[in-house]
Amino acid sequence: MIQRLSAIWPMQNRASAPSKQDGHRSNSAFMAVLLLLSFLCAFSFLPKLLASEQSGTIVNLVQQSWYVKQGFDPDLSRTDNRADFIKIERNFPLLLNQIFDEPLDGQLSQYTIEVYFNLEANRQLQPLGLYLEQIGEGWQVYLNGNLLRDELFLNAAATELLYNRYEKEAFIAIPDRWLQTGTNKLSFRIAGYHPTTPFNPNNLNGLGRFTYEIRSVDSMVGKSWSLRPLMVPIILATGFFLIVIFLRIKEYAYFLSMGLMMLTVGMHYNISDGLLNQIIFDRALVLKFQYMSMMPLQPCLLFFLHDFFFPGTRLSPHTKWITILSVLLFFGVLFGTLQFAQGLIRIWQFMTVYMLVEVFLVLSKALRLRKRSAVNFAMMIFLTLLTGFAEISKTVFNLPIQELSYLGTIALVIGVMTVLINDLVHKQQTAKLLNIKLNQEKQAISRFVPIQILRFLDRQSITDIKLGDQVERRMSVMFVDIRGFTRLSESMTPQENFNFLNSYLGRVGPIVRKNNGFIDKYIGDGLMALFPGEPEEAVKAAIDLQHEVRDYNRMREDYGYQPIQVGIGLHHGMLMLGTIGERMRMDGTVISDAVNFASRIETLTKQFEASILVSQAVISQVAHPPQGLRFLGPIPVPGKEIKMGIYELFENDSPDLFKGKLRSRELFEQGITAYYGLDFSTAHRIFSEIAQQNPDDRTCQYFLRRAADESLKDLSKDPLAS
Repeated sequence: MIQRLSAIWPMQNRASAPSKQDGHRSNSAFMAVLLLLSFLCAFSFLPKLLASEQSGTIVNLVQQSWYVKQGFDPDLSRTDNRADFIKIERNFPLLLNQIFDEPLDGQLSQYTIEVYFNLEANRQLQPLGLYLEQIGEGWQVYLNGNLLRDELFLNAAATELLYNRYEKEAFIAIPDRWLQTGTNKLSFRIAGYHPTTPFNPNNLNGLGRFTYEIRSVDSMVGKSWSLRPLMVPIILATGFFLIVIFLRIKEYAYFLSMGLMMLTVGMHYNISDGLLNQIIFDRALVLKFQYMSMMPLQPCLLFFLHDFFFPGTRLSPHTKWITILSVLLFFGVLFGTLQFAQGLIRIWQFMTVYMLVEVFLVLSKALRLRKRSAVNFAMMIFLTLLTGFAEISKTVFNLPIQELSYLGTIALVIGVMTVLINDLVHKQQTAKLLNIKLNQEKQAISRFVPIQILRFLDRQSITDIKLGDQVERRMSVMFVDIRGFTRLSESMTPQENFNFLNSYLGRVGPIVRKNNGFIDKYIGDGLMALFPGEPEEAVKAAIDLQHEVRDYNRMREDYGYQPIQVGIGLHHGMLMLGTIGERMRMDGTVISDAVNFASRIETLTKQFEASILVSQAVISQVAHPPQGLRFLGPIPVPGKEIKMGIYELFENDSPDLFKGKLRSRELFEQGITAYYGLDFSTAHRIFSEIAQQNPDDRTCQYFLRRAADESLKDLSKDPLAS
């Protein structure tokens, strides 16, 4: 629809140009969204702040002393012999490949990590558990020599992990009988791979985060509170919603790219939050799926910005290269090992800088050209990328940053939906204005080209019509003409001529339409109308039109103007409707003998001095002919070797004249028979008798004069010839 409307460029330009008030409303709405986002941020962190004071933490293990050594000592019964252990003098996270500076050979090593903590004798007896924010790749946990959890699966030679059991936010219940008052020892047996490149230290090997605690079991309900369970379905629903909009309105390609981006983000968070952990035992596959879900994000964002701000233009080389690299990284992660995939994800993270350059260029161009919503998108994407950088920095540099990527995603979802809905509303309002303009244009065009012709040609719009379109239909044709218009016109100025014609035609048009006809064309002071329905409608229109002319004349006489007389000719037959002309100028027209014959009948109204003449073809199709009809004889059909009878329709005559014609109709038709039988003396006698009874019968006067004329002896071929 928008493509069709784009042809009306001046109107579209005015309607689509946002006013200052629209801009203020848009910015106000976006600021309201940012305030809502700030509230959500505070609301998201509030439970964490409260949790720090009322979290049920019994022992914060991060604040204790930690010890580590290479290899695993199966003797876990001792509690004070730490001679062969190294005390860890660094802050969390405890990444073993960094603590021991392992070689870049990708080999598997095992480690033992220990931490000691004390429990007071008077502590409340409540179920306790061990909370581990992140641990991997294969691992076992012991408490005072008792195995709490076993997630270590080695081959027979202990050189490879059969399954990667990397885990986030693990909570392990502790049997109370294994705890003892005073000193307790936690031992971690960890197996992990050395890095393969200096860019990828393998942050999965060890205790990779910042929160490790002995907590009460009851407190874990509060610990797990987060916006994340609500976010994921909201993000996925938003993605599906945007794609559905694209399927309905395909010219808005940016809905597709943003919808795919939302689905990708939702799947990424679903996988990160353990969606596949219950299905796939090997966490290496889960991590690879998680990495693959990140690859489409950068191309989708760039495609969205391009399609939103610069639709129909070429993609920039930066966007093409980022798309190609993202595809290559996706398949590299899919077919490579986990260690190889970890190296590729580092490339993807650093590739984000390259993507930011393109985002900056696109937004700068949009801002410079004052594109709609450019400022809002710049603010929103800046906030999202800021939180995204925080998330990448947390992974690369192991910073203690909490849930900022989720908050950035909330900003993205709310901001995108706000801007896109606002943009849709704006486009809907613009389309509404253009539709109004289009309807106005259509109505204006229909005044020049009857809409009925479009329907007969099976075309929905004037733009669908082609030169040479045609259709054949049976219709009734009406010709209407003002008697003596030339003489009347000479007595008026040009302006008065047009005022008169428009006043007169303004009364004729509604009568034609009321009887299901339409005016095909105006011919000077005359017109041609078509009636595609029953012939009765054309007959009724002719009667109504003469009634209207009589009322119009009363008004003219009141203003001192001369009355007018109108002649009407009706015929029924096959017509050819179509378009003629040439490529730059065409017109709809009607071509047929029926049209020519209807025009001939209307011309005879002047000769017979009758107001309405109707052909036999019309009368034969009328189920209930009007009472005021009388036969005027046959006349030749143009272009054919046949004649067709015509009738005078005198329903509009004055009451006295109507009654006189009705009384003398049988006698009049006897005179017509004698006249066309060339028995002019008999015809003269009959018409004389009728004229004496009804002296105002002008049609009878015409035949009386003709019968009296000696020249009738030479009119054997056409008694109507002059």
